[in-house]
Amino acid sequence: MRPTNIIRTIAAVALLTAPAAVSAQGRGMSRPAAPAPASDRSGYSLSLGLGGASSAFTCPGCGTSDRQNSGSGYLRLGKGFTPSVMLGVELNGWNKTENQVTGRTGMLSAIAQWYPSLTSGFFAKGGMGIGRTTIDDKSGVTPDKLESTGFGYQVGMGYDMSINRRWSITPYVNYLATAGANATLNGVNQNQKLDANYFQYGLGLSWH
Repeated sequence: MRPTNIIRTIAAVALLTAPAAVSAQGRGMSRPAAPAPASDRSGYSLSLGLGGASSAFTCPGCGTSDRQNSGSGYLRLGKGFTPSVMLGVELNGWNKTENQVTGRTGMLSAIAQWYPSLTSGFFAKGGMGIGRTTIDDKSGVTPDKLESTGFGYQVGMGYDMSINRRWSITPYVNYLATAGANATLNGVNQNQKLDANYFQYGLGLSWH
């Protein structure tokens, strides 16, 4: 084969294969990168939340009290065990004073927080622990204190909005309640139950 024919053959092959090579290179360049996590969920985390809550008390024979709105908050220490699951301990509380009567509810829970997506800050939460309710009445001549302690549980959800890699602002909504809490009046067992439930909402500041 003459040199000119060899050159023509090489040129024809190059022209035929060039579009396929460019297309393959384009596909390689356009391949999406793996999604980055919304924030670093490994290691320990600390979160403080403040807001409000609507609370009600229930007991046999007295029905359910009217719901009362007041300040509420939480403090949580947690640790990420996977990019999707955080386990921790959380303290929640609600407090209101009116006409010299103070109502308080509090709960200490072991909680699990689940993030369905690695690229979103949305989470669902559940927990169980011990709840305590106190109604302190100082309106009469002799103060009375009605208290109960028993099993408590909570469910909730929120959204971590990252400020930077370590800090986030977290809007949240929780429902907390006690079940079968035994009541005492001024330290004397009343042989009846006093339970509380409250819807909690607010903003948290979280460090991861």
